[in-house]
Amino acid sequence: MDEKNIIQQGELVKYIITSHNPNFNIEEDDFTVELLYGMMGRKIVIKKSEMQYGTDGEYIMQFSTKGMVGKVTARTTYMVHDTDVNPDQERAEVDEQIIAFVVTVPCPNFLCCPACSGDGHDIRFERTEEPDIAAKYLRLCVTEMVTPESGGEPYAIYRPLITRDDQYIYVRRDVADQAEDAINQLIGNN
Repeated sequence: MDEKNIIQQGELVKYIITSHNPNFNIEEDDFTVELLYGMMGRKIVIKKSEMQYGTDGEYIMQFSTKGMVGKVTARTTYMVHDTDVNPDQERAEVDEQIIAFVVTVPCPNFLCCPACSGDGHDIRFERTEEPDIAAKYLRLCVTEMVTPESGGEPYAIYRPLITRDDQYIYVRRDVADQAEDAINQLIGNN
């Protein structure tokens, strides 16, 4: 375990989660992370729906280390597609690894924690201290001009674009201008 994953108790930490399993699509398939910690076997369950979508096919998990001490084990349960299994053609797989060590004193001198390199795991956890990862995205909206019935000046409202399956549509901020040009081109062609 590297020094970056030794965490002072009380911090709110973020991890970027990615998958290296070709049978598991982290963007489309469901998964849950259980964080196991402490001598009494405490547990925090974080569902995919409680995480933020990251910048490039990854998810951002965050949790508070308040009340935690010692090693933090992440047990990820995810569904892989398997046509040998009936009736749902999905099979649960589990990846378990120690992702952090929470300390109550500054500059600990001795830690007893397995030195796994992370190789051999389908799921990868990478601690990040980068702020506003989710802010790198803009939610696409349609601008509508509304004229009040009682008179007055028209004003704009911004209605988010939603897919057929009730999902918001986002675009990365760094490519927003390109997306706007492409949309204007589509509008011009129709």
